[in-house]
Amino acid sequence: MNRTVTVHTWLTIAAASFAPLPYGSTDPFWIGAWVLVLAAALAIAPLGAFNRAQERALCWMICLWLTYSAIAALQILPNPPLLAHEAWLQAKELLGAAPSPRISARDSIPLDALGRTLLAILAFCNGFIVGARQQEARRLLDWVAYAGATVALYAVAAELAAPSHLLFRSKTAYLGDMTGTFVNRNTAATFFAVISTLWLFAILRKAARIHLYVGGLMLIVPQHEAAARSLALRIMALSISAIALLGTHSRGGVLAFAFGLATCAAIVLLEKGKTLLLAALAALVTIIYRHGGTIVSRVESEGLSDGGRWTTYRSSLKLVVEHPWLGTGLGTFEDVFPMVRGNGAFTSGVWDKAHNTVVEIAVEMGLPMAASVVIAASWILYSTYRAALESEGRRRADLLALSCIAVTAFAHSLMDFSMQIPGFLAPFAILLGVASALSLQTKDEAVRRQKSAA
Repeated sequence: MNRTVTVHTWLTIAAASFAPLPYGSTDPFWIGAWVLVLAAALAIAPLGAFNRAQERALCWMICLWLTYSAIAALQILPNPPLLAHEAWLQAKELLGAAPSPRISARDSIPLDALGRTLLAILAFCNGFIVGARQQEARRLLDWVAYAGATVALYAVAAELAAPSHLLFRSKTAYLGDMTGTFVNRNTAATFFAVISTLWLFAILRKAARIHLYVGGLMLIVPQHEAAARSLALRIMALSISAIALLGTHSRGGVLAFAFGLATCAAIVLLEKGKTLLLAALAALVTIIYRHGGTIVSRVESEGLSDGGRWTTYRSSLKLVVEHPWLGTGLGTFEDVFPMVRGNGAFTSGVWDKAHNTVVEIAVEMGLPMAASVVIAASWILYSTYRAALESEGRRRADLLALSCIAVTAFAHSLMDFSMQIPGFLAPFAILLGVASALSLQTKDEAVRRQKSAA
């Protein structure tokens, strides 16, 4: 059993750590590769560590995914009795043929949309299984932090040494912005925000174990020299991750990161241990203000969002009103959006995403499914924050970090499409699964497993 647990954990760590590397894994080959890795991990997953609450939660999430998949399949069935998409009728009028109408604007599900759906549930389930074992969850969080810091280091080094290249290709977009191994700077910013959060709470955990005295200078008690070196390395990792985050020049990514930390601070203010966290937050705000000049100037000159996005949201809502129950079909946003595209949206190129994940789900899958996804996400957030307030030590820090990460990613998904990039979706869904499982451990279970691990 121990060997199976170890293999399953490392397969999950591999997916979470390496999915961002090949250009955000947007190519269908890489989507398929990570689906296979996570499917293999799930096939050997040890399932004996769940309590009743965890079993119910995992069953509910699987039922949500099955419902999502059933709707996607229903959308492409020919000759539905109701809710057929008008594009099929228009095609009949124009072509004189009689194609079988469908609820979806397409006659099949695009492979990339199908792959992302499979990737999301497989990543969440494997993260949930790892999160049910506290020691394995900690190992995963540590390795994701190390891998993310490596990507951030590459982003900084590449911007200094080869700013016109992205890995092994020429960089044609976002020149002057740090994107790491991602193509899009906003997705990179959200990823670096996640990694910065992991390192921030790693620093707070380590600092809490060291006796610090402030009297003009910080003096470290001699017996804590090794811990002080470890703390210094963590501060260095956070600095690199924060530099990469600021180097993306992404308004949405930085603001989502700040919102996640502010939400966490507001929760922690209700409890003890607030001084150290507030000091860390104050330092981060100072860094952003002093060194994030490009981002600040963009907010001052362009506002918090551009007009194209708001026009896109308004146009997308027209599609929701026309197809409120079952949507226009999974993966069809790019096909149906030109029908309602407003003048305020960008007039050049193809607007293939709504830049708001909830809006896009509402367009493609209908309002009931979009509402179900929002309710599930809200429940995970609530249970994670509640468990954090009831916990102590490392478990409390891990849950707070995961809460911040969830708020950051969810907030950014309301203004961009980072959740739809497989290289970010895979590690985030794994971390979300870990958060959900950890939050449903009882206090006695957490203590018992911590003692048995020691």
